Amino acid sequence: MRRAIRLTLPVVAVATALVLSGCKSGGRGGSSSGGSGGSGSSSGGQHDDDDDLGFGGTTGGGSTSGGTTGGRNDNNARPSNRQLEGDWYTGVDPSAANIEIESGSVTFYEDLDVEGDVCEGTVRDGRLTLASCREFGTRTWNDRSATLALVDGVLRVSWSSGTTMEMRNARTPGSFTDAELAAIQETLNRLNAM
Repeated sequence: MRRAIRLTLPVVAVATALVLSGCKSGGRGGSSSGGSGGSGSSSGGQHDDDDDLGFGGTTGGGSTSGGTTGGRNDNNARPSNRQLEGDWYTGVDPSAANIEIESGSVTFYEDLDVEGDVCEGTVRDGRLTLASCREFGTRTWNDRSATLALVDGVLRVSWSSGTTMEMRNARTPGSFTDAELAAIQETLNRLNAM
């Protein structure tokens, strides 16, 4: 088990989404109208087949089209640490990368499967720096720094190697649909049982 707390944040996000979906449906039991995924294409990335729900993932320097998040248009070249706080995912399947940002501290999960290395670091002035990594699986995550940009609620992570990730925040209502949040939770449950 990597960290039991990994279950807490998505559970809170699911609960929030369920409460919001009840409000949006006028009490008739409809589902939330969370953000829909765009089409994702990747070329030469570390996780080529990101997910079945259509959210862009990682690339080897090409571009990835991410889904809409229902967020505001931030258009910041350098987002503040407060804007970056959250639980960010490239998608919802086990190959999805995850970045948790809290009070300037960063935990990066290469993916949510047995291969994914776990790295610790910091973020400041839109620059992410990983100080240490624990290797899981056979591949080593070598990137140690990235530039962060936040546009329309989508976090764009540009690693020093040229790999780019687009991520949505599970803590932002409407960033993920109920089905996507459930898929993330299922993946985390499986990961924590390892």
